[in-house]
Amino acid sequence: MGKSLVVNFYREHKDDVLKTVTNPFILSLVVAVVIIIALPPIFNKYKLDIVQRTRLQPHQMLYYADLNNDGVSEKIEFRQQLETFFYVTVSTKNKVIDQWNFQGKVLLTNKLPVTKAGNDSLKSIWFFVLHDHKIYLNCLNPFENKFPVKNKFVTNYVPKNKSTDCHPHFCTFFDSNKDGIKEFYFFTETGYSRQPRAVFKYDPATDSVYSSDKSYADITQSMLVDSTNHQLDLIFTSFAVGNTPLDDPYSDMFSWLMCYNHSLTLKYKPVKIGFYPSESTITPLFVDGNKYFVVMNIYKGVQKHLCSLRLFNTQLKLIKQKKFSFSPGWWGAKLYSPKKQLPFFYIINPDYS
Repeated sequence: MGKSLVVNFYREHKDDVLKTVTNPFILSLVVAVVIIIALPPIFNKYKLDIVQRTRLQPHQMLYYADLNNDGVSEKIEFRQQLETFFYVTVSTKNKVIDQWNFQGKVLLTNKLPVTKAGNDSLKSIWFFVLHDHKIYLNCLNPFENKFPVKNKFVTNYVPKNKSTDCHPHFCTFFDSNKDGIKEFYFFTETGYSRQPRAVFKYDPATDSVYSSDKSYADITQSMLVDSTNHQLDLIFTSFAVGNTPLDDPYSDMFSWLMCYNHSLTLKYKPVKIGFYPSESTITPLFVDGNKYFVVMNIYKGVQKHLCSLRLFNTQLKLIKQKKFSFSPGWWGAKLYSPKKQLPFFYIINPDYS
């Protein structure tokens, strides 16, 4: 009896049942469920808990790093109290280790470098200080309360219009002379001040700072290259911000692709990428064990320049390129490259139809 009722119901509502089953929404939902179930785990299973809420005060910078290798990160605080005075405090497990005071102004970096200095067993904090129009490098070992590097002169810097626009950026630590002690590589980025714009190396063995030749390229990003002879190659991209004349060395009227070796000399002739105003970003690409670089240049000016995607090998040789027009409706442009896969380039454009 029950079976015949089901059969009769299907016969009477056959068309409605077929419409429901073949509905594009239902079909896409079924496919989506199958894909989701079949997907491998994307993220490791971690439980995240909020352990502390902190409201940053004006002129306060917080970083976290495990300095003593106990599995718990220490809190590192920089606070600029006055224009010419700041202090650093380091805390472990909510207890302050100590406070260190400095004359000058702390310069922000893209990443706070933390590593062992020399033969120390614990990690040290590397940071930069601006004082009397000079940039100094400091290295603090908070647990042992010592300075492996204290106020080491790096370069001169005079802010334009009294606005501090110089930012040193961390590149890498690398033992280029095979003496067992890693050198510290970094570069400086400036805006209207235009200088210093250079790549630097600090050698702890000789307590010396080395600099690349003078350049006006506004370097903003670096990539480490592992060459076949195990020497250090650093590839940089710059922004075209239009603050220097065309005849200046590597004028910032253009964005550039540059490669420096461990001795801070240009290994290859720099490649001119884009015209002012434009931004260049670089992403590594691995294919069959070989390393390449995809450089995306976004031109935002009124002239007839195009944006571009370019594929280079590690010798800065152009392999392929694609040019396209800028859209003022973009929210942003990103470049992403998973390992051993082709790069993905996507543009968020609300005006697209």
